[in-house]
Amino acid sequence: GDYTAGIALLTAEIARLKNYATPKRFILHLYDEGGATSATPPGYYPSYLYSSNCTFYRSTGSTNITWKVWNPTCRTYFKNMIAAYGAAFGTRGK
Repeated sequence: GDYTAGIALLTAEIARLKNYATPKRFILHLYDEGGATSATPPGYYPSYLYSSNCTFYRSTGSTNITWKVWNPTCRTYFKNMIAAYGAAFGTRGK
């Protein structure tokens, strides 16, 4: 996958946090679901996850769009994203 947009967004956020009077650290925590008010893709995930049927909308209890990490293909996408972010940011701040 192309993680350029996510890496650029995080790079900008890290730079912003460093400019505070007391510099802050950024911790990346990846979730497999995001809140939603409808099944319309809200942009939490890359578009290829929606088009490859790697998400589903749950409207019982809380409303969420969930990444199907139990599906082997979708789980591979998740692992690849984690690896890409790790390669881009894994040594920063050390």
